[in-house]
Amino acid sequence: MGRKSGDDWAVPLRQDLHRKLHDGPLDEPEFFQEWGLAHDDVKAIAQGLYKLTLDGLRGTKWVVAAERVVRG
Repeated sequence: MGRKSGDDWAVPLRQDLHRKLHDGPLDEPEFFQEWGLAHDDVKAIAQGLYKLTLDGLRGTKWVVAAERVVRG
């Protein structure tokens, strides 16, 4: 049985990229490397996005703060 990872490791992807990640031949670090992203950087972004949710941000405030997280 597969196990879902926690939301603290999730990064939003377009549906087509989500399918490519899960159904393609690359593992997760290789997938992100193909897009020019270091896996550790993607994990840091996921942690930052999750912290926004833990901090109680919702809706537009979350999106604005998330843009700062992703852009660094």
